[in-house]
Amino acid sequence: MKKTSIGLLALTLVLLTASCKNKEQTDTDNQVVASDSLDIAGDSDIFFADEVDIAEEDIPAPKDNEIVLRFNPPKGVTYSTKMKTVTNIRQSMFDQSSSSLMDISTNNKIKVLENIPGKSITLSSTVSYFKAMMKQDTISAGFESGKPSKDPEIDMMRQILDCYINMPIDITMDRNAEVIGIKGIEAVQGKIAEKLGNEAVTASMQMSDMNQEVVNSFVAFPPKPVANGDSWATVDSVDMGGFPTIMRNTFTLQRYDAQYAWVDVYSNFSIDKDMLRSLGGSGDEVTMTGYQKGTMKVERESGWSMESNLEQKLNLNMEAQGQKMSISITGTSTLTTTR
Repeated sequence: MKKTSIGLLALTLVLLTASCKNKEQTDTDNQVVASDSLDIAGDSDIFFADEVDIAEEDIPAPKDNEIVLRFNPPKGVTYSTKMKTVTNIRQSMFDQSSSSLMDISTNNKIKVLENIPGKSITLSSTVSYFKAMMKQDTISAGFESGKPSKDPEIDMMRQILDCYINMPIDITMDRNAEVIGIKGIEAVQGKIAEKLGNEAVTASMQMSDMNQEVVNSFVAFPPKPVANGDSWATVDSVDMGGFPTIMRNTFTLQRYDAQYAWVDVYSNFSIDKDMLRSLGGSGDEVTMTGYQKGTMKVERESGWSMESNLEQKLNLNMEAQGQKMSISITGTSTLTTTR
């Protein structure tokens, strides 16, 4: 069972990918939209927008040294993406410590099904390939799409993820690259249930969604022109490996040319204590510190993330069965896209 727990942890928490529940977008001068106040530890209030809908005509015309970046991929275009995440984990619990390594690669094809001007974009994402390698101390294991593994527990994870292959997931997003609707998950879960049983469906719900990971690479753009050196901020409420988390992001336009823009990103992670309390906890069971930083290359015409290189660091401390537990995670993730 030890290898299974390692795999599930790596496929959820340590990938540092998250499905956004709500999102707020602000700029350096004023707040764009605010609703549904959520009080976080400390004196500040964070507001999450139900849906940010900024009409293109409401964005001021850019000056000579400025550009406007919007999420606007053309209908009918198909993007091919490759993601790779390498993660190192150190865990201490019950006076014992261990270390592990995860190396995960996924390939997706994403077609733009619909682009309704001023409203929404619908994408169809299909996983075409995945590969994972896991190592804990001296024990190594791995799996690859379509290739059975000798270890039955590892192969169960492979079989679950195999059910995603060539199963389209339709994702509807607003003009700020925020997810507002997802269809197709039920079909994947039905396939898992039919082939592997309901317990496998439950296990799949704890794993990181390989389609959502690609969508999470998109940049949320400000509803105004920006020049080199300008920054804007977003606040995401995310579920990170089962822990409700506040993710504060700062984006900075590094430079641009006629085709691409390079955007620096820096994100801080912290536990959403209010959410923990609403779930029946005290809010103090878990502490989290960490960051994600790097650079993303964005296609100016479409707002699509063509390349990204990010590094992550996360520290978690909690109590389990009366014992203190700590997890330290460092990792890198890369994304490349072609069309």
